[in-house]
Amino acid sequence: MKPLTWGSAVLVRGAVRNCLHLPGFDGWVAGAEMDAPAKVADGQPLRVFSLHAPTRPGTSYVALVNEALDAIRPHAEGAQVIIGGDFNLAISEARAGTDRKPTKPEKAIHQRLRDELGLVNCWRLANPTAPLAQTLRWSRNPTIAFHIDGLFVPLGWSRHLRGCSVIAGDEWQRLSDHNPVVAEFDFA
Repeated sequence: MKPLTWGSAVLVRGAVRNCLHLPGFDGWVAGAEMDAPAKVADGQPLRVFSLHAPTRPGTSYVALVNEALDAIRPHAEGAQVIIGGDFNLAISEARAGTDRKPTKPEKAIHQRLRDELGLVNCWRLANPTAPLAQTLRWSRNPTIAFHIDGLFVPLGWSRHLRGCSVIAGDEWQRLSDHNPVVAEFDFA
């Protein structure tokens, strides 16, 4: 595998058991396996994936995200899985009139994350009635909250979620055209 000059990454404070390489997804899906918090592990490892849906001529973001989920799905067997990143599609259900409503294929991605992988959207779970927070800022229409970045965790982690926010400000504007999605958990 050749070194990349761009792409997704997983940053871990603790020990990584394995780096998870998904052939054909270099640069846009990175994975790592580590120990899950004991409170929710059930003896299973934790497999974390960072996804950045790329552009490919003639292929939609929906198709590319589905390809990535196909590659991640085998790693979900016997493990706790987290998927986060830039999906390049509407990743949260709309609530307010100004929210960009997900298309039918985008809603199918939401359902697939929930039904096939047993994952919940941290932002929507922590903010059930709020209008979508803008995660992508480059839009020509800043009144529409392009919420294309997300963080998905196992359903069993829901009761431990203390909050999820989208961080904005000058510091982030200098670093990226995306605002990070941050979830906080309490496993005590």
